[in-house]
Amino acid sequence: MSKREQAKKHFSEGVAHERDGAWGKAISSFDAALEAEPTHTKAAIAVARCHVSLGRWSRAVDAWERVLTTSPTADEARDAQTAWGDAYRNAAVYHPAVDIYQKVLEMVPDHAPALSGLGEALRLLGRYEEARQAFADALAASPTLRAAQLGMGATLNALGRYAEAAPYWQTARDDDSESGFANHGHREALAGIEAGAGGPPQPAPAHPAVVASDALEASVHFSWGRALEDDARWAEAAKSFDQALALQKGWVECAMASANALAEAGDIEACLAAWDNAVVLDNARPDVIRGRAHALRMADRVPESLRAWDQVLEIEDNNPHNFVGRGDALRVLERFEDGLASYDEALELAPQNTLALRGKAASLDAIGLYEQAIEHWKRALDIDPGAELALEGLREA
Repeated sequence: MSKREQAKKHFSEGVAHERDGAWGKAISSFDAALEAEPTHTKAAIAVARCHVSLGRWSRAVDAWERVLTTSPTADEARDAQTAWGDAYRNAAVYHPAVDIYQKVLEMVPDHAPALSGLGEALRLLGRYEEARQAFADALAASPTLRAAQLGMGATLNALGRYAEAAPYWQTARDDDSESGFANHGHREALAGIEAGAGGPPQPAPAHPAVVASDALEASVHFSWGRALEDDARWAEAAKSFDQALALQKGWVECAMASANALAEAGDIEACLAAWDNAVVLDNARPDVIRGRAHALRMADRVPESLRAWDQVLEIEDNNPHNFVGRGDALRVLERFEDGLASYDEALELAPQNTLALRGKAASLDAIGLYEQAIEHWKRALDIDPGAELALEGLREA
């Protein structure tokens, strides 16, 4: 088999893994494709995309940079460079993000995603006037870009220009009435307008230099937390994320990162508390509610976990993993028929999802439908021959 054929084979395997949400396996397959064909741009993009899906921002930074070494097209290079800036920004390393966005804009001055990303990085640095201009340029290029609408609202709030901010928040709320960030920003703007009209006095906005200092210090703590994670120093990582959150109180990603680190450390009660905090910060993000549902399951609080899965499905009903999580909770509660229906929903969305196949097989086995259970265990093993749980289930069936 030629190197090109090997690359094609590994890439196809990676696409299948990514479709099933098996991000780690997908990365391994895409890396193998790149080893066979180092200029395989689509494989390099896919590696970066999978790291983003896993929230591994420091690795996403490196992955997006690698895309630029694969001789991408002009459009691929523009999009990869913008995503590279996004990865730095999500890793709370704002100055490199600003530099990267500006380089993109030198090539494509009206590229709305880069303008919006630049605005957000500048906002988090406390450079509000520059951020406002970047968001204005982004909205001039793409008037319905939600990230720019939210960023403009938050920037104008920070500048105390509440009457100007309110329409942006209202537009964002019209698009998604359950958005915790948009609803909070809108309430803040309305309170500011009321105060300006003779209501109770409001504290003056913090001086931009102070905000910038807090943002920079928060980014240091967050980046250090990621480094500690790479060394599996989970409890220390959680403390760093908590320190970042204390400085940037609305930064929900810090609460999520802390919760995940605490789960790895085995401190389930503290993990749950961190997820509860994340829900307070944004109760409309599917990944927040999904994380809390997993933690409740780990704590053997299964009825509460089931309620959380129902909640996340109200927001995001096109993700097979949500149906798998709900099915698993129902299976533990011995509500097998309901669980089977949930696994079927997952398999309709992703027929190769081994978690759904294994969960359905276990449920069928529990109600005595052994032949059907064996069929699903075998399907899971065909997709992932190394799945020990599937092999064990097949033996027992």
